[in-house]
Amino acid sequence: MSLSTYNPIRPVRMYEEIIKQIEDMINSGEMLPGDKLPSERDLAQRLNVSRTTLAQALRVLEADGILVVRSGSGRFIRRSNQTEYSESVLGTLKREAIVDLLEVREVIEKKTVELACTRATEEDLQEIEKWVVKNGNYTADISFHISIAQASHNDVFYNIMKSSMNLLYNTREYSLLRSRSLDDIHGEHFEIFDAIRMRDQERASAKIARHIHLIKSHLNLTK
Repeated sequence: MSLSTYNPIRPVRMYEEIIKQIEDMINSGEMLPGDKLPSERDLAQRLNVSRTTLAQALRVLEADGILVVRSGSGRFIRRSNQTEYSESVLGTLKREAIVDLLEVREVIEKKTVELACTRATEEDLQEIEKWVVKNGNYTADISFHISIAQASHNDVFYNIMKSSMNLLYNTREYSLLRSRSLDDIHGEHFEIFDAIRMRDQERASAKIARHIHLIKSHLNLTK
């Protein structure tokens, strides 16, 4: 083998590692559009870096349009123009339209759990389980569903799920879901995860369908 086939290794600068970590958190669904970043001081401590290095990374993320600074409020994950428009429209949709969106989600999620049963790697399963265990807030709920879509290894399903979950969670009607018991959600999520872990497509599909049915029932959304 010719040495010319090898590429020189470029040293990775620390601020680039910070950028990659934040971008990975966004891509995995751990951080969502509209989420606020911790303060510079807090974030620098968490990352164990100097505030100068952190500031350099944040400037790049702002220049790339990934972060937006709101005076007096802090830094936030930027929402795309399309997302902002869609959420504005969805905020005024009638209940029937939310049902339509949930029905679309049911079709997509039944397929993604089936694909996850056959395609999920050990790393994928650990990522799904992480959000089952966390179960401390509704960001974990969103991330659970997005991580399943990611485990399907189908980029189209993954991107559709990210968009639909973000949109639904910003509608007035769907925000009522926050009154639902976290214990109930955790139990349903564990059953879905267990079916995926056991590679049981039929059970996983049935569990996700039941989960979405219970969401519609809780919101009293029926046609």
